[in-house]
Order: sequence, then structure tokens, then C-alpha cells
Amino acid sequence: MRCGTIRVLSFKVALALMSMANLDEKYRYLFSLISDRDGCVNEQRLGALLYECVLIPRNLGETGQFGNEDFNQYVKTCFQQVCDQTLSIGNMISFNQ
Repeated sequence: MRCGTIRVLSFKVALALMSMANLDEKYRYLFSLISDRDGCVNEQRLGALLYECVLIPRNLGETGQFGNEDFNQYVKTCFQQVCDQTLSIGNMISFNQ
């Protein structure tokens, strides 16, 4: 019998990623999990979200199928594009298209 805990953020991210919602809805929901009251995120929070997203394939033994897990470059590029210390949902969606 296993005993342990799971972080609430991990659970919510996993459910969102496995849901049948369209990609835009998933982006918006995941962003809302990490955004501040102004609707923005910083590099640290975006990195934490991406880490949670990588945990699913890692725990299923599929890490090699999804390439390099180093998402720090993605985070840096995303923030360099907006030339700011925070990122809005609109910025993130346009960056991913």
C-alpha cells in the first residue's frame, strides 16, 4: 500500500492536461493557476508550471519521447520577447502560436 501526498498544483495540472478542453482553454486555465492578482506571471512561476507539465511523461517513462526537459530557454525566450519581468496570458498565447 502506498502512502504519500501530491501537490494540489500537480493534481490540477494533470487533470487539465488530460481533459478534452481545447488548447486555448487549457492555456488559460493553467495560466490562471500560477498568475498573480494582476493576471501576470514571472519567470519563476512559469518555470514551475512547465516543470509540473513535464512530470506526467516523466512518471510514465516517456521522457525520451518529448525531447529535452530543459525548458529554461523557453522561459527566457518568452520573457525576452515581451521585454518585461511579467507575462500576461495574451503574451503567452501569442508566443505559443
